[in-house]
Amino acid sequence: MYRADPVQDRQRRPTADAPTVVVTGEDGLLRRRITATLSAAGLALHAGPSGNAGGGFEVVVLVCDLSKVERLVDLRAEVAQSGSAPTVIVSPEAHGPAMRRALSAGAYGLVLDTDIDSALVAAVRAVAANQTCVPRALKIAVDKPTLSHREREVLKLAVSGRTNGEIAATLCLAESTVKSHLSAAFHRLGVRSRREAATLVLDPEEGLMSIVLGTDTAQPGLVASAVPQPSSA
Repeated sequence: MYRADPVQDRQRRPTADAPTVVVTGEDGLLRRRITATLSAAGLALHAGPSGNAGGGFEVVVLVCDLSKVERLVDLRAEVAQSGSAPTVIVSPEAHGPAMRRALSAGAYGLVLDTDIDSALVAAVRAVAANQTCVPRALKIAVDKPTLSHREREVLKLAVSGRTNGEIAATLCLAESTVKSHLSAAFHRLGVRSRREAATLVLDPEEGLMSIVLGTDTAQPGLVASAVPQPSSA
């Protein structure tokens, strides 16, 4: 006759002090994996849209690929849908600048999908206690990127729509040097093109306009969609 294991049963049954969790995002397979991990740890799952789960402290676990910069443009809106509930983002991969932007968007925590089994439950409990939780290897990225004087000059002209040749002529540099500075700036920002760089720099909530443009407001008519996107830096 089957006899229930009281230890396993206690682990699977939600406890009174366990935060209630909503799991959301587009990757259904990853959501199911997350749900199974949280359930096995005894966390209560709320089946429905984020909001008050009816008594428990709710945490939102958002599946989002932070390696896709175009998703980061809308990340703030996605996090805002959680209302006052803290959000933990689960991403397949994330470099430092992407993590910084995720925290700027309002997320309380980040867990890589390779660390779900070992870190997700701890991260959920941490943010439920009003703490920020990020991978140790990425914690240095919380600070804004540091650009050299020349990188700022080149990036400012690139964001304003200048071609590499025009930037080279303006700054009296070789075009190959301009490409080198742009590549270095893109790496520090965590972007791969002029359009992505412009989207990031011109976002007032990122706080990068004063660093790159020397002003806290974008020039009239300067928008990311107007910036050309050549095939290379």
